[in-house]
Amino acid sequence: MILNKRLNITFITTVFLTSFAIIFGSIGSYSFEKSFAHNFSPDESAHFLTIVDKIKVELELAGNSTSSNNQSSAIVHANNALLHYDPNTQDEISERNERIANELDDTLNELLEQVKSQTDKSQLDNTVETIDAIIEEAITTRIDQEQLNNLTIQALVLANIVDAALQNYGNAFNFGIDLTNMSNMMMHTTTSDNKTTHGGNNHGSNDINRHTNIVNFTNYQSALAFSNNAFDRFHNEIKPSLIQSQSETAEESNNTTANQTHLEKLENGLVELNNAIKNKETPMKVMEVVHTQIHPNLQVLFNLKID
Repeated sequence: MILNKRLNITFITTVFLTSFAIIFGSIGSYSFEKSFAHNFSPDESAHFLTIVDKIKVELELAGNSTSSNNQSSAIVHANNALLHYDPNTQDEISERNERIANELDDTLNELLEQVKSQTDKSQLDNTVETIDAIIEEAITTRIDQEQLNNLTIQALVLANIVDAALQNYGNAFNFGIDLTNMSNMMMHTTTSDNKTTHGGNNHGSNDINRHTNIVNFTNYQSALAFSNNAFDRFHNEIKPSLIQSQSETAEESNNTTANQTHLEKLENGLVELNNAIKNKETPMKVMEVVHTQIHPNLQVLFNLKID
């Protein structure tokens, strides 16, 4: 009898300890997984979507260059698409789905090799379509729908794409300064004024505007494509969403008219940027459009901090 009681107690104790270990192990495993999960911030999401757009733009340019039998440009653009898929972006996708991350890397490399070897156009188009499908899957995997529809994130992407247009435009003319840095614009304007006033000549202005010929056509192609991308993103996604948001809160807000004014100025700035690049205006002119028309209105409309 005593032996049976001892056996029962031992059995109950064993069951209890085993159950406790399972429960504790489950909680510990959950906590471990959560501690290594990456909760992406809105800025990180904007950066990721910017990278995606850059890849898409360069893919399209690679295809267009192949169609026009410009293999050298096609190679540069295909290589740019691959370079934009940096290790950090690949790691971000891998956190959610390693297969997608590896497939995107493999297929981008495959496209570059196809362009270099002048693979049949139809096969190259199939590869581009495959990459586009993988990218869409990566976006779904990496970005929550709520963030994907977030206007602030979309505005940050727009600002980043405009900067990409500026960077490529400066490189196209071998301008030698960072067009995305507003202080460079102010510095050159001040230098020009000082030289004109004190030197009795216009060397300062000539220094600023001497880069009037494109020296890198692939960078120019990218600049124009990024400018087009920025306008399309604004016209197709940001503007309609912002107007709808404003109409829903019109009764509660006294700033609707002011916001509409800034929206129109932003749209006009994007149109002017596109036209300036198409017309091959000086880099300083393009820089001025971005820093005096596009960035300020983006900041007001979406309360952005743009470095």
